[in-house]
Amino acid sequence: MQSLYKSNSVKPEYGLWDTQSIQFLVLSIREAKFMGKNKLKEIRESMLMSKSELARQANVSPITITRIEKNMPCRMETQRKILFALGLKPADKHKIFKD
Repeated sequence: MQSLYKSNSVKPEYGLWDTQSIQFLVLSIREAKFMGKNKLKEIRESMLMSKSELARQANVSPITITRIEKNMPCRMETQRKILFALGLKPADKHKIFKD
């Protein structure tokens, strides 16, 4: 029995998607992720500060800094500690963190 779907198509659960539509969707998702990233790493490095140094000054673990730089969520309290460790005020939150 011959397949009804083209070789360059993918059959999702609902309907038929061609590869061009899928590529566009993947690029859109990547773009959205890039646009939503925080700027902690960029600012930390511009201040010539290591992850360990920032973690010590903010009283958080270096793993926490790594996770935040990888765009994972963190608590408001952690954000506040990082802002103060960088010499910023809570009103400057938008300069580093998304949202």
